[in-house]
Amino acid sequence: MKIIWLMNECPLPANTGGRIGMFKRLEQVSKANDVYLFYVCDSDEELNTSDALLKYCKKVFAYKRKKGIGNVLRSIKMPFTIVSRNIKRMQADIETLIEEENPDLINVDFPQMCVNLVRIAKDHDIPIVLNEHNIEWQFYKQLSESGMKFPKKSIYAFDSKRLKKYEEKLVKKLSFSGITFVSDRDMCYYKKWLGDVSDMIHIPVGADDRVVKQMPANGDCKKVVFVGLMSAAPNEEGAEWFALNVLPEILKVYPKTVFYAVGKNPTDRVKCLAGDNVKVTGMVESVDNYYNDADLVVIPLFHGGGVKVKLLEAVSFARPIVSTSSGVEGTAFIPGEHLYVADSVDEFAECCIKALSFDADTEKMVKSSHEFFKKNYTWAEIGKKYCDFLYKATL
Repeated sequence: MKIIWLMNECPLPANTGGRIGMFKRLEQVSKANDVYLFYVCDSDEELNTSDALLKYCKKVFAYKRKKGIGNVLRSIKMPFTIVSRNIKRMQADIETLIEEENPDLINVDFPQMCVNLVRIAKDHDIPIVLNEHNIEWQFYKQLSESGMKFPKKSIYAFDSKRLKKYEEKLVKKLSFSGITFVSDRDMCYYKKWLGDVSDMIHIPVGADDRVVKQMPANGDCKKVVFVGLMSAAPNEEGAEWFALNVLPEILKVYPKTVFYAVGKNPTDRVKCLAGDNVKVTGMVESVDNYYNDADLVVIPLFHGGGVKVKLLEAVSFARPIVSTSSGVEGTAFIPGEHLYVADSVDEFAECCIKALSFDADTEKMVKSSHEFFKKNYTWAEIGKKYCDFLYKATL
């Protein structure tokens, strides 16, 4: 198939959950299909990443996201996240490509990017598949309820309402041939919200099937790792909650424990956590060493939609995991069988202390979760399911 693919950001470097999900699906789909990729970005560095993507794509088109006072004015009519990705030059390039290549399908990540397809859908009878990584307006609403400060808090709350109305209109304008969801829960909600407006399928995110290394011999110097984009409000909130509330309880039992907040763009709130028992790494070349050296991986999240890629990454390294309920939402992992799950400070700390002991129960849990992952969440298996759905949408 010839596939036009729209992404709301550059998929490389694949160093956040969203980027990993987009890049890994692109990697799988490109093995047997011709992909013409269109994406928007914020930096010149990401604008120049298009060359690296030619390994997977026939052609790559990159555009800087619109900025400036004009966006503020245009945001009166529609949410900012949509206005900034409404790019006329992209729309013209898509039109030209359609005339030149006669594509079989348009595949689009995130409803925000669909603003570039409204006119094209009227003029061309090409199937369109939408990939819902989250229910976007719900995600914005959750962000507004997190530890975010004013005025961002109010802006996200306001735009969540506008995003909801925007998507309600969108499904009527574009008549999607298919919609994918990374979370079964999100798909069920979507059907209740908008009805059976299209063929829908749950296609989870995954992780690479890797060679698992033995647990580290850290002795009394326990290493606890939390990986994520540290400028994202849910991760910022989670790192702070763990470091200030849970870690002190762990230190009573394992006083040499060090908590690593691993991820790029740490905010001032995250940087302030750094000390003898807390290390804030900033951007790292690879998270693999941190996972391999970890005695425990924690996912202290209370907000955020979709499936957390960081959970699947952690499971793929076969390390003990303690997560909040939000961290495992949208997956089939079973609390108590595959990982520890707790939401209060005391229970979370208790689970961490038990996991750090790596007793027989914890060892059994790690083995069980890794076996379950290999059967259900490797990118190779997910890629097959995804490709089959895209092909079905063209029939």
